[in-house]
Amino acid sequence: MGKTTVPQKPTAGKNISTKPSKPSKPPKPSKPSTSKSQKDSATTNSTGSKRRHSSIDGSDEDTEDDNPPPFKRSKKDIKSVDTPHEKDRIFRSTFSKELTDQQILDKQWMSWKSTVYQHYHKPTILLDKGVVKYEFICKSTKTKLVQTRYDTSTTNLCNHRNSCEKQVAPPNEAITAYMGGGHYNHGEYRTWQAIWIARRSRPYCIIDDPEHKKMMTVVNPTIQLISSRTVTRDIIRIHDCTRCKSTF
Repeated sequence: MGKTTVPQKPTAGKNISTKPSKPSKPPKPSKPSTSKSQKDSATTNSTGSKRRHSSIDGSDEDTEDDNPPPFKRSKKDIKSVDTPHEKDRIFRSTFSKELTDQQILDKQWMSWKSTVYQHYHKPTILLDKGVVKYEFICKSTKTKLVQTRYDTSTTNLCNHRNSCEKQVAPPNEAITAYMGGGHYNHGEYRTWQAIWIARRSRPYCIIDDPEHKKMMTVVNPTIQLISSRTVTRDIIRIHDCTRCKSTF
């Protein structure tokens, strides 16, 4: 017969585990010791890199590397340049210091080429709180226009000249207004045309002659020529006006 094996009994006081034992963990590496000076240098390097990144992003400024901001004029300085005194001073600096204000005016008057100045007399000098101004007087209506000497714009002068040349009465009122004492250039022209034809027994059709019209336009290029029919009506109006005046 074969031999039989008898299992052995466990030893008292000892627990024999059938589970496999866990492998032991490797020891943790020890952290390198850093001194305080090394920590400070690392902090400085990190902040420096942050500053460099922030300056690139535009969120922060590096005053040591960037240029100083450009100079900006204050509102007070800008307003001082726009004052009449400052403008007059700048205009005066363009001429020699030896020249007087009258000599400067003479130079300007000789240099002005616009035909609008022919409608006015040569301007005179006016002083308004230290600012030199010129006074233009209209040759027709004696109207006065004043503007600073540094203002070379002719807008105001042209506007007055145009309005002055267009002071024409309505056709039905031109003769009546002139006979009543009012003075209108076009009405005066029509009145003397009617008087000339009535007194000298001229034919009405003489007004329509091309030579007569040419003479009128030579005297005044802006004249408004009238027809023989208009002269006929004007003679009747003048007769009625003079008859009414003689009755009072």
